[in-house]
Amino acid sequence: MFFLTVMLARVLGVEGFGLYSLVLSAVMLLSIPVQAGIPTLAVREVSKAVAGSKGEFVQTIIRWGNRLIFLYSLVVIGGVSAVVFFSKDVLGDPRFSVFVVGLISLPLLSLMLFRSAVLRGLGAVVVGVAPDGFLRPAANVVLLFVLYKFCSVITLGPIHALATYVLSVVLALLFVVFMHSRISKSYSLSEHCKVPQEWRSALYSLTVVGGAQILFGYMDTLILGWLRDDRDVGLYRVAVQLSLLVSFSLTVLNQMLQPHFARLYAQNEGEALQLLVAKSSIMIFSMAIVSAIIFLVGGEWLIVFIFGEEYRFSFAALQILVVGQLANAMFGSVGALLNMTGHEKDSMKGMVVAVIVNAVLNLALIPVWGGVGAAIASAVSFVVWNFVLRVYVKKQLSLESSGLIYYLKKNFFRSGRLQ
Repeated sequence: MFFLTVMLARVLGVEGFGLYSLVLSAVMLLSIPVQAGIPTLAVREVSKAVAGSKGEFVQTIIRWGNRLIFLYSLVVIGGVSAVVFFSKDVLGDPRFSVFVVGLISLPLLSLMLFRSAVLRGLGAVVVGVAPDGFLRPAANVVLLFVLYKFCSVITLGPIHALATYVLSVVLALLFVVFMHSRISKSYSLSEHCKVPQEWRSALYSLTVVGGAQILFGYMDTLILGWLRDDRDVGLYRVAVQLSLLVSFSLTVLNQMLQPHFARLYAQNEGEALQLLVAKSSIMIFSMAIVSAIIFLVGGEWLIVFIFGEEYRFSFAALQILVVGQLANAMFGSVGALLNMTGHEKDSMKGMVVAVIVNAVLNLALIPVWGGVGAAIASAVSFVVWNFVLRVYVKKQLSLESSGLIYYLKKNFFRSGRLQ
């Protein structure tokens, strides 16, 4: 995924990469109702159904999720068609043309993420993570390279880059469907039952939580694109993509830990759950701090070497974002813990607070400092979000999400060394 960002940044240039990032951010926000809550609910409920040998619930959530994604996609397509019908001027806007190409990925990506979540719930964690975590970006790299190398008559722009993105999503979806047909043979999925009412209420909360997370991740880009130009967006997105490598371990391990959190909580294994949370948190933070030191010390040289001289001005924003991502990693899997144990409403409260803080700071700081202001807003919001969620984890689950704090308390405070 990182290599794909490098290719796009170099091939498209700062402004082209900025427009590509801006359009993709808009598509991600439009997909909130089907990308935010459904995959998380699928992981949780499928894991519980498998643990309780209730295969009919697995089939029920698959059919229900497919139906929701299909209906919402129709609504979005209808809405865009209405905009074109009533305001034909948008057809001449180059941003809108790029947006339409990106919009094609909405139902495809939603289905791919949903079915991948079902696979993780069934126990095929690596297979469930691979489509979006590896296969899609890898296919995108290959397609982009082929287009760049063998179609010299085409001057690659954001619209071509988004076309390769859509094709890579199609390939990842085909892989998911194929793997699902093989793995599901091990489970009794021929029957289905009525959708439980608690699923509907949980989906609402999880959608708000997941939607707020998506909004949190792309709000700065959208506000920056609104208040500044595509060049500022391109510089900032390079800093964002590099900073994500600091929390890479958190992103990957959360995908793998979610079904285990749900299973251990359902089986009342409180001590085992705390141990898993603490050990995984230490692993996440240890990997994050190595990346953070590298970027804080040699980040400017790395930006110029990897992306090119025109991206040198991304370094200031990168430094700030790295600190925010390091704090994010230190707190551990707070959001995943709450969502997988049925406390999605508490997760929602923390996420809403973080989004409000992020929006206010972005609107206040971007007009003054541009991308650096967006970085400050994101870093502060990360700290606020994680602190609030850690409080809820302690209150509702009596667990310590941060392995660093857990082992400090266990090895020093309880032994009486620090009193």
